[in-house]
Amino acid sequence: MIDDADLASANNTMTQNSVFVARGLLIESTSPTWLYGTSSEHAVFYQYNFHKAQKVFAGIIQSESPYYQPTPSPPAPFGAAVGKLPGDLHCGFLSVLASSWTYLSVLR
Repeated sequence: MIDDADLASANNTMTQNSVFVARGLLIESTSPTWLYGTSSEHAVFYQYNFHKAQKVFAGIIQSESPYYQPTPSPPAPFGAAVGKLPGDLHCGFLSVLASSWTYLSVLR
């Protein structure tokens, strides 16, 4: 969803548009990786997913959950996309969440 403070203004005559994104940043690197001053925001499933990652430094990272959650709650509107990428949580787990996860580390 696009974050635009003008959309909440009483003087706004525009129609609200909602744009959704399923996932944030998927990190699978096993080589030294530096994430310095990064941001991942408003994704439905997760903002940062460290899947089987090793030797990662993440500093000064910023994240925000989607403003529209908990309605609809995850995995909506991407229910059919769950499990399509490595590190995705299974649909049963996502269906009990009230909002997206900011930082996710899955070891398999």
